[in-house]
Amino acid sequence: MVKTLEDFMKKVLLILVLIGFLTVSVFADQFYLRNDTGYWTFYEVYISYNNQNTWGEDLLGYDVMSPGERVLFNSPRSLSSVTVDFMIVDEDGDTYTIYGKRVANGGTVSITLADLD
Repeated sequence: MVKTLEDFMKKVLLILVLIGFLTVSVFADQFYLRNDTGYWTFYEVYISYNNQNTWGEDLLGYDVMSPGERVLFNSPRSLSSVTVDFMIVDEDGDTYTIYGKRVANGGTVSITLADLD
């Protein structure tokens, strides 16, 4: 009977862990980034939270953002408690940087030529 109870407890623990992962992904904050430059395709997107010293990895990976395109990103942190820095690299290698942006959950951050470094 101990083995059966032990197996049952392992299954319950596994189910609780899976529910935890699903809950985190369902309630994760998200925001949109929109390419409003008019002409330039974005090849790289980096973010940092609360003025970190590093940008981390490129969030687009092998994808690109065409002019006018809006892409949804998941935030690993609650957006209500942080400021977000953005650095975007376009097809020519030009960078667009925004520092200390407050972003609402589900909100949109528009990158324009005014953000060009």
